[in-house]
Amino acid sequence: MKDFAYICEDILFSLRHIALADRLVDWDNDAAKAIISHFGAFAEEVLLPTNVIDDSMGAKLENGRVILPDALKTAYHHCTP
Repeated sequence: MKDFAYICEDILFSLRHIALADRLVDWDNDAAKAIISHFGAFAEEVLLPTNVIDDSMGAKLENGRVILPDALKTAYHHCTP
């Protein structure tokens, strides 16, 4: 079910050549690439598998609270200590 490909080099290109982030005094291309690559792996391994479930179930508003599918809750807990 891989309908998503996270392309790190495209994002780095956009940061450097469109946003001009590489002109920042403290810009570190290696650090940026490591962070972007790590997020890409997270997106592909954790978030992507939730797409079909999340899209079919959707979010609900109940008594003023947003209720999300359990798959999204599980993905969220990957991000929290």
